Amino acid sequence: MDVARFMLSLSVAMILSTIVLVTNQAAGSEFEDALGQLVNFRGRTGSAPTPDFYFSVIERESLTNEEQAALYARLVELQEPQVSMETLAAVLTSVRDSIRSFSCRYTYTNDPTASIHSYTFDRNKVIFEEPGPSSMVTFTTSYDGDLVRRVVRERGKMTNASIDTLQSPSSLLRIYMPLCQAMMFNSSFFSMHSTASDLVRFLEANSFHVFEHTAVIDGSECLLVANMGFQFYLDMDKSFAVRQLDSFAFDYVDADAGAPMAIRRRKLSDRRIHSEFTDYGNGVWLPLEMKLTHFLRGDEPEDEYISVVSMEVNPEIDGSVFVDIIPNDAFVADGTRGMTYIYGDRSSIEELVRSNVPDKTGTLSMIVWINVAVIVAIVSVFLVVWIMRRRAT
Repeated sequence: MDVARFMLSLSVAMILSTIVLVTNQAAGSEFEDALGQLVNFRGRTGSAPTPDFYFSVIERESLTNEEQAALYARLVELQEPQVSMETLAAVLTSVRDSIRSFSCRYTYTNDPTASIHSYTFDRNKVIFEEPGPSSMVTFTTSYDGDLVRRVVRERGKMTNASIDTLQSPSSLLRIYMPLCQAMMFNSSFFSMHSTASDLVRFLEANSFHVFEHTAVIDGSECLLVANMGFQFYLDMDKSFAVRQLDSFAFDYVDADAGAPMAIRRRKLSDRRIHSEFTDYGNGVWLPLEMKLTHFLRGDEPEDEYISVVSMEVNPEIDGSVFVDIIPNDAFVADGTRGMTYIYGDRSSIEELVRSNVPDKTGTLSMIVWINVAVIVAIVSVFLVVWIMRRRAT
């Protein structure tokens, strides 16, 4: 009986070992098959595999997170790009840093008032105007490198304004502003933490690679620069200006809690297409038309359009435009002084404050003199009474 039990246990163990071995071999063969598809891609097509081909492979094969990462590393190794990342970064940095001041007026289709937006900056100083929730309201914001001023104008009502220190540098940026869409805004001007409008810093921060594949967009040959979540197409004849940007979302394979999840599927989330480029000198090429398509917001793709009305690169800008934005008779909430007042040309802020806030020193002096007068009066009364009593006696 013991021998029979032992033989049964041995048989079960051998069967389980065989199943594990076959499973591991199958998993290993899937990775080897996927790797072979990448390696043999050049022999079949004459060029290196693309990110799109990589994702088509991992969607067909059941690979772990680690295997997918190893396969992507091999994808990068197989590239023989026309331009190195170092050369690309040097060109983009030179173009971005040549833009020291900027001014533009533009429209944005999702603005319900269809009004014109404006944005002007000179290094770390900025002023921009944008419509409010109705055509009756406009917002103006400026930063002079020290203080933030905001003005709210509503037709038929008193203008409201505020003055305060800068709390959030990102509040000075508008992502639909054309220079931000072109990703040529130097984020160091405002000590920005976000890199979404600065292509140089965005590429540095997110492990991008230059790929061998190029694409023709609107008649221009474009370099492909990509990572797992983004693909840039940069115009090789226009200082690598952004022609198209695709961003992606992912579906993941279910995994144990805490375990890295493998990608099941990549899907296009957003696409940005730039056109009608203008040469502004120093290698600066900027688009006049921008189309943004969102594929995952609803049942149908949603389009947005940005059109440039006017644009200047490196204009001479009078510094007073960043300071003198509050009109006379506006109601001002001044956070730097902890007070409110009516702004006007007839007197300085200090005089306005003195006219609205009692002089504590003068009030104190008056109180002292009143007390002295009362004491003198009391003493005089007692003195008179005392003299009259002495005479009576």
